Amino acid sequence: MSNFILTPTNSDNYGPNFACNWTIITNVNSSSTLQIIPSIPQFSYFYMDMYMDNCNGGSRRQLQYTLLYDRLYFQEEKICIYFNSSNNATGDQNWLITFALRNATPTKSIINITEPIMAWPLYADLNLVTGYSVLTFQADHGTLEMFFLVWFKNVSYNGTFYVYDSDKLMNLDYISTPRVAGSGWQYFRATNRSISILFVGNDFSPQDGTMEIVARIVEDHSKNCNETYNLSIVESDANLTMAALPTGSCIYSIYVPYYNALNISKLSYKGNDIIRFVRGYSAAQAQILFEF
Repeated sequence: MSNFILTPTNSDNYGPNFACNWTIITNVNSSSTLQIIPSIPQFSYFYMDMYMDNCNGGSRRQLQYTLLYDRLYFQEEKICIYFNSSNNATGDQNWLITFALRNATPTKSIINITEPIMAWPLYADLNLVTGYSVLTFQADHGTLEMFFLVWFKNVSYNGTFYVYDSDKLMNLDYISTPRVAGSGWQYFRATNRSISILFVGNDFSPQDGTMEIVARIVEDHSKNCNETYNLSIVESDANLTMAALPTGSCIYSIYVPYYNALNISKLSYKGNDIIRFVRGYSAAQAQILFEF
C-alpha cells in the first residue's frame, strides 16, 4: 500500500442513500505502522454512518467528527471501511480519510507479568513512556487481565494512549481522551496473553498527570479463593468480604490509587488460620504490615 486519500466519490461529495465498502491491503511489516487520519466535517457527520474494522471484527471504530484524536495507528494486515449516507443528505456533504505508512516503529518495552498480580508504573519506569512508544504487557500462561487509568492534570497537555488486545498494534480496544481529567478505570482481558499500550504525544511525566496499571494472571491470583474477582480498587468507602477455599490460602488484593489513601476501620475474621496484611504482591516476597 502506498499513501493515498479515500473519498466517498470521485467528486468528494455524497448524496442520499449512498452505500459503499472499501478493503485496504496495508502491507505493513515489523518496521512500519499505518496511520489513518480521518477528516470528517461536523456538518457532514449528521448525514452519514461510517465505521472501520480489520475486516474480521477487531479494531472496530466508529468514524465520526471528533476533537478527541486526530489519527489512528495500526499494524493490521487489512482495514475495511463501511459507509452509508442518510436519505436526507443534500449532496454537498463530504469527508476524506488519509492512509499513510510511517516507516518507523515506536520504541517498545516488554513487561513480563511474573507475579499473580502487579502494579505499574514504578517511578523508575516512567521514562519508558516517551513521545512515540509502546508498552507490551504479557503473560506466558493463564488469562491476562488489566485495569488501566490515565488522568491528565495539566489541561494544556497533548498526548493520547491507544490500547490493543495484541503484542502488536492490532485489535484496538480503547483511546484515551487528551486534555480531559480522565474517564475512569478501563478494563481489558487479553485474548492471547498480551496487551499493548501505544503512547503518542509529549513525553509523559508526573507533572502532566498519572497513569496507573494493575495487571494480573487470573488463575494464579484467584487460586484457592471462593471467587475469581479477588481484587478491589479502592476509590470510596467500601465493605469488603473475602474467603478462601479449603484447598489453601487465598490472596485478596486491595489497590489504592495514587490520589487516595487507605483507612481500615474494622476487621472481622472467622476461622482458625493466620491472616496477614502485606505491602506488595505476596506474603512470601512483600513486607508484612500486621497479622491477626
